[in-house]
Amino acid sequence: MAIFGINRADDVMKEYDYEHWYISGHSLGGAMAASYAAENTDKLDGVILPAAYATKDLGDLAVLSIYGSNDGVLSVEKVELVAEAIQLKREVPERSVSQIIYILELEGRVEPGRLKRSTMQRYLYKAGFGERQMQMYKDARKSSSKRFCKPNRMMLVQANIKYGPKLPIEKKGAMVQTYLSLVMDDHSRYILQAQFYDNQEETVVEETFRKAILKHV
Repeated sequence: MAIFGINRADDVMKEYDYEHWYISGHSLGGAMAASYAAENTDKLDGVILPAAYATKDLGDLAVLSIYGSNDGVLSVEKVELVAEAIQLKREVPERSVSQIIYILELEGRVEPGRLKRSTMQRYLYKAGFGERQMQMYKDARKSSSKRFCKPNRMMLVQANIKYGPKLPIEKKGAMVQTYLSLVMDDHSRYILQAQFYDNQEETVVEETFRKAILKHV
């Protein structure tokens, strides 16, 4: 699934020495292709989106969007909702479809009662996040977590970035997506440093590590 390998285009580009590159993806794959393009505008000339929409700003990249005039299935809103639902499922795999819909309704992402459980369940399944698929994922984590967990504290330090809340921190109160950058001990899961940012740039991870070192050394 595209969502599990957004950066696989890098491998293709390394293998072929072409002067011009365009990326394309259908439906949810298009949303993932657009996400890659938004972070790699210097590598691409444009994006082609058959039955798909970009959910991020693509800057000056050329964009060709192809869709049917009577398309009643796909919309910008639906692509964004599915992306939000996938993120909620990835954060807490035990979340049910009903709980995900409830959270989206509470956040004002969709009107109460508008989003059907069967519809969301179908989209999650196509993206690889169905109940059976998530059970396989959880079983794999149970069997592998002990194997990869370090036996003693501070043998390995991990960094991660998680989606945070959207906050009105832009000019005129515009909502901005925030991200929680953290560093933790692999063995104990003790948080060494954590802070919210308004982006996911590499410098955020570097700064989090630096602050963790200064705090504990």
